[in-house]
Amino acid sequence: MISRFPALAAAMVALLPVPANAQTPAPGEAPAPTGSAMAPESAPQPGAQNPPAQNPPGQQPPAPYPSGQVSPNQYPPSQYPPGQYPPSQYPPGQYPPGQYPPGQYQAPPGQYPPNQYPPGQYQYPPGQYPPPQPAPGQYSAPPLPPAPEDDPEWHNHDGFYFRLSLPIGYQTTRFRFDESSGREAFAVSGPAVGLELRLGGTITEGVAIGLQMYSSSARRDDAPLGYEDELDDTPEGGDDHTRVIAQSGLLGFFIDYFPQSRENFHFGASLGLASLVLDHDRESDPNLDEASGLGASGWVGHGWWISKNWSGGGLLQLTGAFGESARMNANSLALVGMLSLLYH
Repeated sequence: MISRFPALAAAMVALLPVPANAQTPAPGEAPAPTGSAMAPESAPQPGAQNPPAQNPPGQQPPAPYPSGQVSPNQYPPSQYPPGQYPPSQYPPGQYPPGQYPPGQYQAPPGQYPPNQYPPGQYQYPPGQYPPPQPAPGQYSAPPLPPAPEDDPEWHNHDGFYFRLSLPIGYQTTRFRFDESSGREAFAVSGPAVGLELRLGGTITEGVAIGLQMYSSSARRDDAPLGYEDELDDTPEGGDDHTRVIAQSGLLGFFIDYFPQSRENFHFGASLGLASLVLDHDRESDPNLDEASGLGASGWVGHGWWISKNWSGGGLLQLTGAFGESARMNANSLALVGMLSLLYH
């Protein structure tokens, strides 16, 4: 029984596993120590691939780092290794694409940012070109702007109407008296001068209406104006001839028409109350010196623009009037040319 124990122990030792790196000692050599007495492993050889480190059995892998702490080889915010910068931060003089310091722009040569151009150069929108530039050393004044044809008030007869005219022409006025006056009928004919004023406004394109005031007069030096017996003012040695002035006046409404509102050719007519006055230096009954009635006039004229709304020109006008009083009847006809100034 005792003789079998050594043989059984040798068989059990033979069945134990042998480590891979364990070496069988040569005959005559002592076996390598085991456990804590085992010699440390030799350092890895250069170029040799070491197997990845594994956690020892029974140990958990390292836990993730808490907030605010970084793992090795990582840097906290605002701290970076040389040559590396966080996003949106770059070394002086360098900027990310599309971002530049205020008031500065770095672009490749010959290129400029939108709406910015080199000094003295300007890029015009398509279809527009810069005005011609004078040669070096020469200066040319900018051209005057053209007349604003699209302005409805520019050289256009519209709005307020004001005309001032000076009639010069020929006038004939005939007077007939009551038989009891002792006067004979006579006429005053000759050159006539006067004044005309029109005020109004435009009612439609090229058509103006308003108020007309017209007056003209002619003179005769030897009118057969006899004295009235009842006045008993006959001077001694006097005769029945004296100097008289026949005045013709018209106050009425007019219409003036411009076929082309931007041109100055026009024609028109008026109708209103007339006044015929015989002016002399003798005492007389007013009924023998004044007559009232109706009058009318017609004209045609042309002019030229002076400014935006002013024009000057001339008119040819024919005016007729008739009137009566208790002791006198009168009628007048005048053909005059008029120098006219118009605001319209």
